[in-house]
Amino acid sequence: MKMALKYYHSMGDTSKKRFLTIKKGYHGDAFGAVSVCDHVNSRHGTYNGFLPENIFCKAPEVRFDCCEKDVRKLVEELDVKPFAEIINTHHSEVSGVVMESIVQGAGGLRMYHPYFLKRVRELCDELDILLILGEVAVGLGRTGMLFGFQHAGIVPDIVCLVKTLTAGYLTLSATVTTRKIGDQISNGPEGCFMHGQTYMANPLACAVASENLSILMEGKWKSQVKQIEAQLKNELLPLLEHPIVADVRILGAIGVVEVMKRVNVEVLQERFIKAGAWIRPFGNIIYILPPYVITSEGLTVLTEAIRSVLDFI
Repeated sequence: MKMALKYYHSMGDTSKKRFLTIKKGYHGDAFGAVSVCDHVNSRHGTYNGFLPENIFCKAPEVRFDCCEKDVRKLVEELDVKPFAEIINTHHSEVSGVVMESIVQGAGGLRMYHPYFLKRVRELCDELDILLILGEVAVGLGRTGMLFGFQHAGIVPDIVCLVKTLTAGYLTLSATVTTRKIGDQISNGPEGCFMHGQTYMANPLACAVASENLSILMEGKWKSQVKQIEAQLKNELLPLLEHPIVADVRILGAIGVVEVMKRVNVEVLQERFIKAGAWIRPFGNIIYILPPYVITSEGLTVLTEAIRSVLDFI
């Protein structure tokens, strides 16, 4: 978000001070990120009136695996149309559109149709607005593509990577942008992008990330994620027959079981532990994002644990 503001400011445009996002999104706990989180969904309503007032559009409705014959027409009507109305109304004051790629994580592991993201990219291009995508949950192979946005066949102007850089072993994040944006910021009044943190570029974290990325670039993750996805479908989709289950969503190495009511996390976690699994549900969502190197037997332990708790919700 700082990059987007700096980009336009370096060109002398100080009118683009706001951001457009979609509801049910979550982008972090720093104040800038909180200002584009769904205040109801993320429990950040405490800060209303203090944070910048950014612009929210309804969350996309058409799901990733929609099988409608003319799915693009459906996406245009239900999702693109309301988004286009808002972005056309506010484009002169918006510096960036902030979204999570394909999967809204803390918003309930909602998986929206990639055509919506494709059309958002087109609208941003038409109206001179930067597209900022969070790949925190889906980046580096999780959905079956190296990046979630590749499902839409697009490239964002700015992308945020976090946990997957080090496979979760150490804290590290990266904000990546284009040469065009980087050069424009550097050619601005300040001569560079003014940003720094105490633990920035921590050598140990960078070393872990370097090794993790080297392993990923061997390419084994593609077959691993494909195998995980197939097994999740075989073992989780039958749970749709259980009366407490509202939905099952699977994409790559992401498995989600949505139930009819909010779960008692403490009670379920005790049962998960007894079943030999560590699973942390939230709200009415039970989900797993297993490591790509998980064995078939290990994955069955997780899916069987989920099945075993449904009668106790």
